[in-house]
Amino acid sequence: MPIVTAYASLGPKGLRTALSETQAKAIFLDPEQFAVLSLALASASPSESTSEPTSASESEALELEIVIYHGIPDSDILAEFKRRHRGITVVEYDILLKLGRQESSPVDGVEGDEEVRPGKDDIACVMYTSGSAGKPKGVLLSHGNVLSAGTPIPRPSSPPFILPTPPSPVLYPLTPAL
Repeated sequence: MPIVTAYASLGPKGLRTALSETQAKAIFLDPEQFAVLSLALASASPSESTSEPTSASESEALELEIVIYHGIPDSDILAEFKRRHRGITVVEYDILLKLGRQESSPVDGVEGDEEVRPGKDDIACVMYTSGSAGKPKGVLLSHGNVLSAGTPIPRPSSPPFILPTPPSPVLYPLTPAL
């Protein structure tokens, strides 16, 4: 399952673009972002009304089903989000971890303990640009791309070295799982 990154600086319109273009069913966010997500889920907020035509991705229905958050949200904002978006399941990250440890049913199409590993050319991540020159754009990164950002490169007659430029801070938590 590819991971989609969307920065808080994208704002509601950029977040809606990322959710729509990727047909995301789940989102992981900081609790401070519930208000931005709520605006992104609305068909259009008054502050975003412009004379520009609405793109297809902005007018499409979103497929978001689950919001996972980590931290302590403002209780009033969380209650308002749940009230406005009743069809979306909201789960705190630690509770999700507990549920995952309890779950023993197999994954669809996977027999027993069979592992499903992605190939190096499979999409690992879609990272959205800031949209500073217009609409945010998704950049596809394969598992090979992500892993090569921190993989030792052998050189003749010397020990391997790690690339001096670290991967994006967004990718740090992903690297062990990839």
